[in-house]
Amino acid sequence: MDTLNRREPFVSDYREQFMQFRDFRQLLGWLALGACSVCSAQTPSAGASAGVEPTELGLEALLGLEVTSVGKKPQRLADTAAAVFVITQDDIRRSGASSIPEVLRMAPGIEVARMNNSTWNISARGFNTRWSTKLLVLMDGRTIYSPVSSGVNWQEQDTMLPDIERIEVIRGPGATLYGANAVNGVINIITKSARSTEGGLAYVAAGNQENLAGVRYGGKLGDDVYYRAYVKHDARGAFRDATGAAAQDDWGRSRAGFRTDGKLANGDGFTLQGDLFQSRLGETYDMPILTPPFLLTLNDRAQSSGGNLLGRWQRTFSSTSEASLQLYYDQSVTSDIAADVGYKTVDADFQHRFAANDRHDIVWGGGYRRTRDDVTGGLTLAVLPQQGSYSIYNFFVQDEIALIPERLRLTLGSKFEHASLSGTDIQPSARLQWTPHAGHSLWGSVAKAVRTPSRLDLEARYNSAAFPGRLPTQISVFGTPAAGSEELVAQEIGYRFQPTQSFSLDATAFYNRYLKLRSTETGAPFVEAQPAPVHLVLPQYFDRKLGGHTAGVEIAAEWHTTAWWRWHAAYTYLRADDLHAIDGGSGVPYKFGYGGSSPSNQFYLRSSFDIGERTELDVWVKTVGQLTAIEIPAYISFNLRLGWKARKNLELSLVGQNLLEQRHAEFVTDDGTPRATQIPRSLFAQALLRF
Repeated sequence: MDTLNRREPFVSDYREQFMQFRDFRQLLGWLALGACSVCSAQTPSAGASAGVEPTELGLEALLGLEVTSVGKKPQRLADTAAAVFVITQDDIRRSGASSIPEVLRMAPGIEVARMNNSTWNISARGFNTRWSTKLLVLMDGRTIYSPVSSGVNWQEQDTMLPDIERIEVIRGPGATLYGANAVNGVINIITKSARSTEGGLAYVAAGNQENLAGVRYGGKLGDDVYYRAYVKHDARGAFRDATGAAAQDDWGRSRAGFRTDGKLANGDGFTLQGDLFQSRLGETYDMPILTPPFLLTLNDRAQSSGGNLLGRWQRTFSSTSEASLQLYYDQSVTSDIAADVGYKTVDADFQHRFAANDRHDIVWGGGYRRTRDDVTGGLTLAVLPQQGSYSIYNFFVQDEIALIPERLRLTLGSKFEHASLSGTDIQPSARLQWTPHAGHSLWGSVAKAVRTPSRLDLEARYNSAAFPGRLPTQISVFGTPAAGSEELVAQEIGYRFQPTQSFSLDATAFYNRYLKLRSTETGAPFVEAQPAPVHLVLPQYFDRKLGGHTAGVEIAAEWHTTAWWRWHAAYTYLRADDLHAIDGGSGVPYKFGYGGSSPSNQFYLRSSFDIGERTELDVWVKTVGQLTAIEIPAYISFNLRLGWKARKNLELSLVGQNLLEQRHAEFVTDDGTPRATQIPRSLFAQALLRF
């Protein structure tokens, strides 16, 4: 059955509007390549190599880095009353990672499991599923949390890794500032300003799995206006399944984008940026059907394309007062066997920060988001009505109060949010930080967060299994209005300790109480004639009749043994096995057991050596505990990178990943859509040229 052709009307509706979109992507790519070829012979401006990587400044300066995600304002990492971890550009470069999900393996408390070639499962503090519904991800302030599935489709999220300035990872609720779905954590991917990327950069990588290429060029448009444009392409070979047979999960994607930063005549700052992407990937699905053999295996060539445009205006009124307005438009369409999904989102966000007096630093703001989607179901999924439109309004305020200047600070705030799909939610938080003296900081927090339902939670039907019998039997899960917001109340305590300029320790303990988790409740069986043959349906309905607790400890340490030898270590312990029925429910969670889909123990050790002025050696060992609910055994990952600065502007590197074994499994789903494969050993060489 050619399911893509069967739904051709849906695809053609979007195909026409995306035709010019794809032509523009190709034009932008050729323009970027042409600009690089023309400018490669020019001498880069003085700003092309300006700036020093944070790790080159030493540990003391690294802890003084400014982060913006915790309080929506610049503040020193050491002064944040939250479990925050920063991945710098130098960390990214020396990790040998070739994608954003691989980079995130460096963050303590973050679970990264690759299900197959193109599908990553990423979560914080448990509840790891394919869609990672309790983790909010931002790219330069634009949420990339899918409004249709309430999750992150990582195969669509990408950018030039050398252009990422840093990734700020917050474990724990961030709902007071970021709203619904910032339940167990917030990941904020921040790219460099265009003024810091003058000149050109090109890279190419080739190996047994990764084949990557990208080029970017930046310059100056006026007295204080800068730009950059890029184009990149990834192609990755197919993995193998548990039997060793070749899978059909090879994939490739192309992406192009631009960014412009500058100042207006009155001194106001502005940013305008956008991206376009297109990907094609192979997937194998196991589909339940009502006729023998009751399970159909299909190989699919899925397609995905989309783009976004973001604008931001900033004004500084004084040293203690500033405001910003951000607008963005996001569009995506995906077509595969499971479903055809298209959506368009418009978002507006305003915030203002000011100091009321010497003791109160206040940030407040509000926003509006509207999404329109079109979902055409496939063999296992149906959504009625096919088209939907929904919106979110929000307002927030947060006050940082200096109870004892430079010693004791109390932060109080709340988000007030109204979603057309779930109603009104209030998400307050309180944080207290005590700094008895330099090098020691103790903090604690209590916060509430919610995860709002998607339209699939409310209006979808998912056929999960089929069995033979006197009447063929089908198990189906139905969305209902009862599938409202999931709720969390989180308590955290943390301690930062820097006894010397060469060593630091950051420890966090947390206790999360989940009040209304998504569950499936059994309904009365009924007979259905369509689709043929006549069959019995055993229905299950989404509800919120599951409660539970999770608890854990996260420790990260950094030690600069010498100027040329650095160590990074992290350990995470998670207990997430206390789930129980509430309000007379069945106690059956939606999807497989939440707790058993996350490892109880994770540990990694990274060591970076500078061998002379030109050679670098990076060793990264990580152990991940077993996933009991889905029977994935524990594994050890050993990665190695050897880098050589052949010239001032040319860097060569050899990277080996998962070197201890030929392949291993990291994740499977309970529904077989798409089928999981095993992660192989990977070897590749990369060349990076700056011009």
